[in-house]
Amino acid sequence: KKDADAMDESLEKLILDENNADLHEEAKAMKKDVEKWQAKLGDIKLKMEEANSATLKEWKDEEKTAVDDKAELDKPIPNINGDVLQNEFFDNIEIKYNALMAKAQPSMEPTVISVKDLQLTAQYYDAKVLLTDNVVTCGRNVSSIVGQITWVDQEWGNLKGQVYLRILRFKEGVTVDYSMFGVAEHAEKSQIAKFPSEQFPVDKFPLPMKGDIVSFVRYIGGGGGHKLNIQTFKATISY
Repeated sequence: KKDADAMDESLEKLILDENNADLHEEAKAMKKDVEKWQAKLGDIKLKMEEANSATLKEWKDEEKTAVDDKAELDKPIPNINGDVLQNEFFDNIEIKYNALMAKAQPSMEPTVISVKDLQLTAQYYDAKVLLTDNVVTCGRNVSSIVGQITWVDQEWGNLKGQVYLRILRFKEGVTVDYSMFGVAEHAEKSQIAKFPSEQFPVDKFPLPMKGDIVSFVRYIGGGGGHKLNIQTFKATISY
């Protein structure tokens, strides 16, 4: 019954998933079959409970208990469900279910990347470097990316520090970097960047597609003396 309940829940999610619209009708038909299975299993459970009650009553009538008489404890419960569970219709449900789910696009939860308490000091000839080793290969097209940061630079001199969203375009074989928050300032500041948004329209800042690789890169600033203090950084990639 737990298996049937899990199938029913997965089919309900598939029916609501617009990325698998071509499978909705098949999923609805399969869900009806699973619901029939759930109902039959409910009947089986009730009959087994009735059989158990009858067995217990028989023990009491004979003035015996399971503890007093081991033979009665081992007495088999009447086989009231063998013919049902051997039915070809129910035997095939799991096979049909697995075949249907194999055709579905994977349902992906948002990917969350976060780092905190980074105290970064630049080399004289600074370059862009990964902010975190967490690199994401997109299993499907990305619908949005939201970045949040609280940061400050060395608090004097030129403003150079930046954090970039980097996308390796799988089909084109090219890499693009989008500056997410502009330059870090001399006073600590919290910022949010949303892709797409009015600031980052999708026609100018195309979102990652299935197969693309997403990472986040930081640049502290060349020339000596530059620092970047990132209290928190969090990026949420939704599909």
